[in-house]
Amino acid sequence: MLDSFYGMHWMLATPFDQKEEVDYESIPNLVAEAISSGCTGVVGLGVMGEAARLSDKERTKIAETIIDAAGNLPVTLGTTANGTKAMIERSKEAEQMGAAAVMVSAPSMPKANLDALFGYYYQLAEQISIPIVMQDYPQTSGVEMPVDFVVRVADEIPNVKYL
Repeated sequence: MLDSFYGMHWMLATPFDQKEEVDYESIPNLVAEAISSGCTGVVGLGVMGEAARLSDKERTKIAETIIDAAGNLPVTLGTTANGTKAMIERSKEAEQMGAAAVMVSAPSMPKANLDALFGYYYQLAEQISIPIVMQDYPQTSGVEMPVDFVVRVADEIPNVKYL
């Protein structure tokens, strides 16, 4: 496990072909571009990478392809899900595949409940040993994470290390 990340981590887009099928063959090219640009890590399956459009089978194949293409470069995988159980399962799978970290956004909530959100991150931290990146993107989750909440999570959950 990495103790800390440094430098720039490239947020990979998920490539699709003309038929809106995942273009798996383009993924190694995207990773190679990140490496040639001097990035010190790559991030896949984030909210902006259109991960919500993907089936679990597609997510797994994309994750494997990114990790294979990255070689020794640290890979962070997005594992956001609307349910805690699904998010934990995705995160455990990412850790088993060799991800250096997972990135998790708040699940969609009709009304933000920061205590429930704290529990979401806390339960994940109990199940994996790799770092957790909090992805704060209220445009999709509908949840605004105030600074004091982020500080609380970082203070009380040891493997939440990045935002």
